[in-house]
Amino acid sequence: MIEPFTLSVPELAERWSVTPRQIIEQALALRLPILFLFDGLAFDYNDRWLRGIGAWAERREVESLRKMIESRKAHIRRNAAGLTGEFDRLSSEEVIEERRAINDGNRKLLELEALLEAREDERAKHECSEYMRALPKTLLKLMQHGETAFPSVALHPQSAVVVKDHKGTKIWDGQMVALEPGRAGQWRPKLEINDLLIPMVVIKAIESASTQNMEEPAKHVPKGQLQEQAMLDALRKLGYTPDALPPKTPGSNWVKAQARRELSSRKDLFTTKTFDSTWERLRKSGEIAEQA
Repeated sequence: MIEPFTLSVPELAERWSVTPRQIIEQALALRLPILFLFDGLAFDYNDRWLRGIGAWAERREVESLRKMIESRKAHIRRNAAGLTGEFDRLSSEEVIEERRAINDGNRKLLELEALLEAREDERAKHECSEYMRALPKTLLKLMQHGETAFPSVALHPQSAVVVKDHKGTKIWDGQMVALEPGRAGQWRPKLEINDLLIPMVVIKAIESASTQNMEEPAKHVPKGQLQEQAMLDALRKLGYTPDALPPKTPGSNWVKAQARRELSSRKDLFTTKTFDSTWERLRKSGEIAEQA
């Protein structure tokens, strides 16, 4: 009989005579890698140029250039037809200057369009259909509700990246990736517990080594640890590196306020007081810090 490559969370729960919730708790305690199948585009989370949020300024400039070129061309046409008023009538020198501006705009427009086309070609190379590792925040939502919106961020389990906390304890391995719909434009609306998968090689290693007794309740994850992880995840989701935050600017909406808004729905973890105390703990440990 051919052995499956993975088991779903419900299948593993039945195999170990526990509940699906206990399986997810084991994953939150960093004892199990939980995967889900992804089909679409995957980018390094820090690569803002290739991600969907990238090239915003370039696309806006393309739109502005097109409007400028069309506006100047229309002005020249109106002027040639004698339809301009006394105050917007163009002299011969001004017509020449308008045409020069149009030519410059067209050159810049071609450069930007070529840049954006090359970007789209590069984005297409990031099409993938493979397993991704679910982040703790995704697992928490699944444990609480049984389903969640399909994640836009995950870990690539095949990468060599290893992240440790300030004490040197391994938190997770795998490069953080941003997930987007592929060329077909299709996007699964939800991720459910039945979609979560555990590699059979991990399951057999745990069973053969007898490293844990799954018939006992899973180890409780301290709430403070969940708060700290949620806050660090929120900062990364906002596009920041937690230990290299930009310096405060007077009168601006700084990172902490943005994180507070991002986590405002996590009433299971945060109040105003616990948000501030969690931020302070991470600041003292060095996991949250401003750039020098």
